Amino acid sequence: MVRSIVDYSLLVHHTVRKRLLELAHSDLSPLMLDGELDKLGSLEGNLAAGALTLLESNPDEKVSHVVCGLLMKLDSTDVVDAIMPFLYNQKVSDTSKADLLRVLSFHGWEVQDFLTPSIFQDVQKLAIDSMEELLCDLSRDPDVLGNILEEFAEFSSEMQLAYIQDWALLKDPRVVPIFSALVHSDDEVIAAEAIRGLGGLPTAQSLAALIDILVSLDQTFLRDLALREERRLRFKGIVPEDPEPRALGDFFSVMVTGLDGNGCRIVWLARFLEGSQGSLMAASFLVSAEDGLKDCYGSTRLSQEDAESLLETLRSRYSVIDDDISYATAILEDGLFTNKGSISPLPPQWYFWQQILHPVRLVPRPFTPAAVGPDPDLSPTALAELLQTKELSDWYEEDPVVYDAAEELTRIRKRYKTAWPRSRATEDLLTRLVTHLYQPRLDQVIRRLDLTADFLARRGKPTCASALGHITGRLRHGEPPAHNAFLRGLASMSLRVAEHNLRSGYDVRKDPDFLE
Repeated sequence: MVRSIVDYSLLVHHTVRKRLLELAHSDLSPLMLDGELDKLGSLEGNLAAGALTLLESNPDEKVSHVVCGLLMKLDSTDVVDAIMPFLYNQKVSDTSKADLLRVLSFHGWEVQDFLTPSIFQDVQKLAIDSMEELLCDLSRDPDVLGNILEEFAEFSSEMQLAYIQDWALLKDPRVVPIFSALVHSDDEVIAAEAIRGLGGLPTAQSLAALIDILVSLDQTFLRDLALREERRLRFKGIVPEDPEPRALGDFFSVMVTGLDGNGCRIVWLARFLEGSQGSLMAASFLVSAEDGLKDCYGSTRLSQEDAESLLETLRSRYSVIDDDISYATAILEDGLFTNKGSISPLPPQWYFWQQILHPVRLVPRPFTPAAVGPDPDLSPTALAELLQTKELSDWYEEDPVVYDAAEELTRIRKRYKTAWPRSRATEDLLTRLVTHLYQPRLDQVIRRLDLTADFLARRGKPTCASALGHITGRLRHGEPPAHNAFLRGLASMSLRVAEHNLRSGYDVRKDPDFLE
């Protein structure tokens, strides 16, 4: 008997299109909308093709934004292949095509070459309209600045410079908040252009921004440039006008997670907005032990219900410390200090979201973990229990060499039929793997362990904290990583994860982005 195979793709496409239209015209908060798009993105089938057909028949900007929001949730290969025909489709509006370029940029494509007459009917009008729309949104809602800076951070340095120069030519006071934030860019060229842009605007707001900038700048060249631009505006008779700071109330929540396997942690803050009937301003900061502050994002109109939902999700995934603002600010200051000494630039949106700490101004300085008394004798049982704690459960290494070792381990099991030679070959493999993973970055490993011991002590786990103190003490006194039982345990965990992934069809050597 021949079994018929039913193609459900048309049904899926219809469902996706219908739901996207509903979402485009709903009153959902950004957080709730993002959650609904996550649900849609989990459906099987070529969702990109179904979503994109909406752009042919519906030029509504809200629809376009929601469609592109879904496309950012999907696999990059499927999305890029589906988008290309629609860029050249004359039924798709220039506005929708501009949104599609944002999706391509999100998935790692350089999009400058697509800004051509063969794709857009009027490239110049599109640029002017987009700029005006952005500035109108910013004047209506100053909180849009956070989103603008997040998108700006995704552009290449050349595109960033071009944007600043175009904004400066506008001579529009509405660009002052953007320039004020970009002055703090780690790219000195971008920062200098933003300062010149402020100096080219003869307004009270731009002069106030330059005065504020002079308080926080420490680079001699940029300070001198800002001082010159400030004097030029004063010479023109401009009088500064200080903006009213955002009215922030008590903290609703302060949360710090432990370090994950990549050496990163989250600092999550939420405060009541005065006069907003219980709404919150919330910001999430991703801090790396090695690279400093890597990312930040947030919301300025978060409901308490949405905040509680986010907090519940974080607590289910991570070990956390709650309601310790001094610890949270110390971790942020350590991140800022690390940024100064690394090649990792601060994300531009930091200069918007840092206002959640107002009136406190953070000072970049290193965080010194509390001293933890070492466990005098770390038994195998205590070591096994330590490796199973939630705080260390994802400290496995996603390195191609681990996957090479996992395949070699499979060959060892097949080659040796008796226990002793198999055990000897396995131990030798593990020794080589530990040396490769940890010896070149031993200082980083010790730093992560110190920070985690401090975190465990604050969490009320002194036994685990002292166990880590024992481990770091031995490493500091010269014990080779290959001889350290804890690091060998982490490498064994990494091997087990790699073996599981290989059995499931995942291989970081072939698809390094699959974990993202």
